[in-house]
Amino acid sequence: TNPPSAAFDTRRTLPELSTDELRAWLYAPRGKRSRPWAPNTQAAVHMVMSLLWRLAIEAELENAERHGLPPRITRSPWATIEPADARAKRHAFLEPEEWAAVLERQLRTPRAAFLALGCLTGFRVDEVLNLRTGIDLELEAAAPVLHVQPRGGEFEWTPKNDNSIRTVPIPAGLLGVLRHHAEKFAGARYFIRVARRDRPMSYSNAVYWTHESFTAAGLKYGREGEGLTYHSLRHTFASWLVRRGWSSDLVAELMGNTPKEVQRTYSHLRPTALGRVMRTIDVLTGGAVELSGGDGPAGE
Repeated sequence: TNPPSAAFDTRRTLPELSTDELRAWLYAPRGKRSRPWAPNTQAAVHMVMSLLWRLAIEAELENAERHGLPPRITRSPWATIEPADARAKRHAFLEPEEWAAVLERQLRTPRAAFLALGCLTGFRVDEVLNLRTGIDLELEAAAPVLHVQPRGGEFEWTPKNDNSIRTVPIPAGLLGVLRHHAEKFAGARYFIRVARRDRPMSYSNAVYWTHESFTAAGLKYGREGEGLTYHSLRHTFASWLVRRGWSSDLVAELMGNTPKEVQRTYSHLRPTALGRVMRTIDVLTGGAVELSGGDGPAGE
């Protein structure tokens, strides 16, 4: 890959390259559009370069031991470089009043259930598009649930990974929306669909529905700046639960993620978590203790 500037000399050895140089290279604008790599590309490049550096360090250590010399490379500059800088935009989420504005404008349309499934269950867009009527949704059960599970047949589909195969309870605020959709808009096979086409809705149509719905509510659609996408609804679901103090394990189970993924992505939303923990001590001990008669221990 061409370096972003002449200052980045590819003839230099690994120990000569600094973290700042590599970070600038990872995020630098490229090509005719003068934009950085897409977030997924940045993450892939970061992973590959970290691996190459680790292999180089291991080889250098082995060679140094063999010849009784100090190793020239002992640490990877990629250890402190995070592609999260560019990916952070995709972690934007809606506040409850913003979600209310989105839903209000789409009630009694097929878009309401489509959007609510992302925001109120944390489903990925492909999980929503592949929900099967009556198979993946148990709307009339004593405890209504949604299933994310693989499907064979004409439109074969497999969830992202094993963690993604899960059963999620339907919250009361979503149940009415789904029942209305089932009655008015769902197909015999697919729950979310375009009218008169009983097959999984296309991703491009999902983008169109999301774009139009966000715009109608006064929200910006897109992956840059303050823009939001359908994936932002999934982040909304997780962010609301994390801010209310629910554990990473439970949030991960509902979302089909791992607890580590949830902690890495949403830990910044727990700024007062330690304070809440310590207030438990106040509850157990009866609160503050009033002291008087001096500023320090007796004898001082």
